[in-house]
Amino acid sequence: MAKVGKKAKNKRLKEISSTYDKDKRQQARQEFEHRRARVYGETSYAARSWDRERRVIARCDYTDSGLEVRYVVTNLTGYQARQVYEDVYCRRARCEMWIKSIKETRCDRLSCSQFKSNMFRLLMHALAYILIHQVQIRLEQNGSVTQFQRTFIHVAVRVRETRKGVEFQIARSYHAARTFRLVSKRLGAKHR
Repeated sequence: MAKVGKKAKNKRLKEISSTYDKDKRQQARQEFEHRRARVYGETSYAARSWDRERRVIARCDYTDSGLEVRYVVTNLTGYQARQVYEDVYCRRARCEMWIKSIKETRCDRLSCSQFKSNMFRLLMHALAYILIHQVQIRLEQNGSVTQFQRTFIHVAVRVRETRKGVEFQIARSYHAARTFRLVSKRLGAKHR
C-alpha cells in the first residue's frame, strides 16, 4: 500500500510542477501540502555518554506517505518546541545547505598563480551558482548543485545554430526531458 501511495503522491507533484500558471501552481502546492498533520513535543533525555540530561524536541508529521519523525537535541530554554525547531534549527540547516551548495560548485579550486585569474574563476563559480539558484526558483524545487548538474548539465543534446536562433535536440533516452523543457520554457525558450 505504501508504494501505491508514494506513486500517487509523486504523480500529483509532477502534475503540480508542470502547471504553467505560477499562481495556480502555488495554490495547488499549498493545497497539496495541507494534507499534513504536524505535532511538536519534547522530553528530557540523557544518553550514557552525556554528563547530564538534555532537552530533546520531536517534530512528528503524518502525511500520505506515513509517519515522519525528526529529533533535535538542544540546551536552549525559554522557547517553545516549535520555535526551537522552526526558527532556530531549520534556519541554521538552511544556511548549512547553502554553504554545501556553494562548496559543490568547487569554488575552492583557485590554483592559478595570478590573483586576477583566481578572482575570475571565483566570479565564474558565483555566476554559475546564481544561475542554478534562479532555475531552482523557477522550478520551485530545492536540490543540491550535484543533483542539478546530473539533471540539467550532463545531458546529451545536439546543438544547432540556425538563422532563427539556436536549437537544442534532447536525446530520447534523457530521463528528465519533461523537466528540462519546463525549466527552459519558464526561462523564456520557445518550443516547437
